[in-house]
Amino acid sequence: MVSMRQSNIERRRARDECREKLSKHIHQRLGIKVKAADVRLNPRPNDPYAWRILPGEEHSLSRVFVKNLSDHFIGTFRLLCREIGMTFEAVLSST
Repeated sequence: MVSMRQSNIERRRARDECREKLSKHIHQRLGIKVKAADVRLNPRPNDPYAWRILPGEEHSLSRVFVKNLSDHFIGTFRLLCREIGMTFEAVLSST
């Protein structure tokens, strides 16, 4: 049996925490329940939510939202957790 490296365990924990906070934000802001495991930075066309980067923050966050959450590193997870609702927010999907 192969054990996970400590850094991978920490990354997974940070990613899961980030997903949970994003899920809670979606629910609080829009009243939509999305399981943490189903939260995406690039929502699918049929997802009821999207992300809006607030004015003035486009440059610093635009690269974050072009990748999948699982493709990011711990620093990005921490950034998202810290900035949610301040520099970006959940909005209803336009579809």
